[in-house]
Amino acid sequence: SEGSDAMAISTFKRKEIKFILDEEQFHQLNSVLGEYMNYDEFCVDGKEYGIYNVYYDTADDYLIRESLEKPYYKEKIRLRSYYSPAREDDSVYLEIKKKIGGIVTKRRISLTLGQANAFLLEGQLPELKGGSKAYIQNQVLNELVVFLKNYPVVPKQYISYQRSAYFGKDDSSFRLTFDRAITQ
Repeated sequence: SEGSDAMAISTFKRKEIKFILDEEQFHQLNSVLGEYMNYDEFCVDGKEYGIYNVYYDTADDYLIRESLEKPYYKEKIRLRSYYSPAREDDSVYLEIKKKIGGIVTKRRISLTLGQANAFLLEGQLPELKGGSKAYIQNQVLNELVVFLKNYPVVPKQYISYQRSAYFGKDDSSFRLTFDRAITQ
């Protein structure tokens, strides 16, 4: 699970189950959530936050076509920002998301938008920040390099939404998110 430091984590593994709720169902569920869940740290004063993604795919849409076949293994790459619009020097996350038999893993590195674009569109390797996470960041960067060699990608789909996120009071590894105002 992502844990309470969700935006800083470079890698995680979790089981995802997704549901579509109508507004009435959401309000009924939301009315009792406080008994069992706490807002995550990014829902400041209980307010939702924005997530802005660009998904990348091959020129012939190989990754999405594979995903739609519901294979045992699938993967995708996206650029995620918590700013709109993101500026060249804003931090963004370049992520590889894989699903293997229902278990989702996500690995990501933090870059500036300028570094991410130079890497994705021109193949320019970014200089990663040092510190305790440098080893994991470099591992993820190496995985991204291999991914991009296997799949020459271009930006294909923009998706944004507003998110409310919660963690279990008794089990902080249990995470519940609600996404709304989805824009493509």
